[in-house]
Amino acid sequence: MIRRCPNCQSPIEAPEEEGVLVTCSYCDKISRTYSGELFALREWDATAEAVKKQQAASQPEAPPAEEAGPAPGKSPGMRLPKKAWKAPPPSVAAPLFPPEDPVAAARAMSPKEAEPEVPPVPLAVRVRPLLRFAGPAVAAVGLLAVGMFAWSKIAAVKGKGEARPAGGGAQGPPVDREAARRAALAEAAAAAARRLDKGGSFEAADVPALVELLAQPGLRAPASLALGNLGPAAEPAVPTLLALFDDPRAGPAAVDAASRIAPRSPEVRDALETLLGGELKGADPVPVRLAAVAACDRLGPEGATPLGGGLRSVSPEVREASVRALVKLGPPALHAALSALHVSSKPDTQAAGIAVLEGLRDIPLSDAWRPLSDIGIHPPADRALFRLLRGMGPEVIPRMLETLDAHVDRPGEDWWEAARECLESFGGSAVPIVRDWLEEHAIERPRLRAAVMRAAGTWGREALPFLVPALTDGDPGVRGAAVESLGQIGPRAGEAWEALESGATQGVLDDRVAAAAVRIRGAEAVPLLVQLLLATAEPTRLAAARELGALGAAAAPAVPDLVALLGDAALRPAACAALVQIGDPAVDALVTALQHDVPEVRTAAAATLGKLGARTPAVAPALAQGLADEVKEPRDAALRALMAMGSEGRTEFEKALRGRSRAARTLAVWALGQLGPAAAGSLPALRAALKDGDDAYRKSVVKAMARMGPPAVAELAALLKHEHAGVREWSAQALGELGADAASALPALKAAMEDREPAVQAAAEEAVRKLEGK
Repeated sequence: MIRRCPNCQSPIEAPEEEGVLVTCSYCDKISRTYSGELFALREWDATAEAVKKQQAASQPEAPPAEEAGPAPGKSPGMRLPKKAWKAPPPSVAAPLFPPEDPVAAARAMSPKEAEPEVPPVPLAVRVRPLLRFAGPAVAAVGLLAVGMFAWSKIAAVKGKGEARPAGGGAQGPPVDREAARRAALAEAAAAAARRLDKGGSFEAADVPALVELLAQPGLRAPASLALGNLGPAAEPAVPTLLALFDDPRAGPAAVDAASRIAPRSPEVRDALETLLGGELKGADPVPVRLAAVAACDRLGPEGATPLGGGLRSVSPEVREASVRALVKLGPPALHAALSALHVSSKPDTQAAGIAVLEGLRDIPLSDAWRPLSDIGIHPPADRALFRLLRGMGPEVIPRMLETLDAHVDRPGEDWWEAARECLESFGGSAVPIVRDWLEEHAIERPRLRAAVMRAAGTWGREALPFLVPALTDGDPGVRGAAVESLGQIGPRAGEAWEALESGATQGVLDDRVAAAAVRIRGAEAVPLLVQLLLATAEPTRLAAARELGALGAAAAPAVPDLVALLGDAALRPAACAALVQIGDPAVDALVTALQHDVPEVRTAAAATLGKLGARTPAVAPALAQGLADEVKEPRDAALRALMAMGSEGRTEFEKALRGRSRAARTLAVWALGQLGPAAAGSLPALRAALKDGDDAYRKSVVKAMARMGPPAVAELAALLKHEHAGVREWSAQALGELGADAASALPALKAAMEDREPAVQAAAEEAVRKLEGK
């Protein structure tokens, strides 16, 4: 773990075990781990007396043999307390300094000193127990020797950090060089801070001061930038910079600086990978991770792995930046993209990985399909995957078909549509591969067979060997897909005509067979389409009618069958549309249909003729006969058809005004009024119609004349002298409604104010006021 040196505050790698001595690479001071922290070693007086006192403080001393006396049954000699045999060495039993005051212990440190010498035990003390009591004496001496050896080693380690004043004689107090060093470092850091504020430049000697500034929150970002500008010379600052990656404000600057200082460092690479692929605590992930993406560019090929973590980011900005960086990286990005696709099942991550593969245009990606096909691709990444496969070449088709077979139950049509587009993109080169694969694998999944048949339409006539047999497939979806592809191939699929015609007449092919037949044989397909008009399936009959209409006049042989469909409510619109498209060849049959026994047929025939217009002289008179139809629907249809024929229709209306049918005369008056000024030529016929009929009929005639506008003013003014009082009154009202357009009728209106009928007088007076604006 990373800890701060208690002597110089530099980052230092320290183990987690208790009582381990650690040497700082900056200040060369020794520290010791205790309770998860580092503490400075206390400066001990390295003399033999000091060692003995330390032993006495950590281990009780045995009483003198003369005072203790021999134990029962034992020879007199040295006696050691029982606890002395069990007490561990001081270096293990207790810390070298009281942990309660580590700061005081650090301040008590002194420069290096020679290793102390431990005074030997007197010979008499060592020999006498051995002579009298060999066993206890040997044990006691061995225990003392182990303890003295341990203390000598510890004192030697402590002595490395001590220093003595120059010259001989008595030793003076230890020099507090650490405090002086810390003061000098603080002064250098303050100077560096002032230079940062002024935008000054720095050198390698300023690295410790800049590292010191990294501890100040307000100066972390500029200090990081300054260290980054120094490059490899600031490598000692890398551990501290790595610790700042989570800083909310200084994180991006620290990432940039660490990547500039040590771009090839494994620690930096691992930190960037964690930064892009993990979760940050306290920092805004987007700016820091964007900085990490930019830093990965400096890592070269080794930056591909961290960038692969960026593809899994929840931020769209980070994913897009990672995609661009990986594409720029080139071949090393292939493995990172595939790894991201395998690790994550999120559609955004998968789409980002595929985007990287799409960007690697100069790299052969055919080998990437096998690992890609083992991934559960989810929308919308699945469509991107198939777009990617288009550039891999037809050699991926077998593996692709296997994958489609494995995902055949996948819901939705997007997947299959994307697969079909991908198969189509391979063109004719896919035919031998698909043919061989179909021969080796019996596709039991109809959905997959249908997908292959749909794609075969773009492969040309080379696909006929497996399209023709599909016309007799047991699945209707597969048959329909084969028919559609044959139609897409067009006239080049002539070899399949017999099979297509046979399936159509047997009713095993769906409505797509009509369009396919026309595309393959053109007008020669009319007999087959006529047969399809008699099919039992309504969609097939509708498709046949539509295709016959598309053929135009070439479909004339089908006119009688189409007219027969006018009695079918479901097929009537399609039949009418087809007859209109066929044109003149259909007129005679439609005129005949106006006398059909079924009112619906007469209605449809009249409506169709209205759309065709007066193609022959017999059309308008036949429609005029329909004005006397006893059924409203055919009568109205004939009326609308005549109104659509212009002058021919108006002529028939004038004839109807002279006819015997009251219904026909009424419809003709209404129709001429609806035509308005376009029917002004019929004014004399309307005036003549006033001779017959009741008041309601005469009133409708006057209103029809008024709807013709200014051209009718003269006729209406003349009607002010009509023998029928009602006609005079309605004419005066009509002139008043025309307003200023009827100004020429003022003399006649003023004369009508003297009419013998009060109703006529009142109507004339009202009209004059309107015309004079009173």
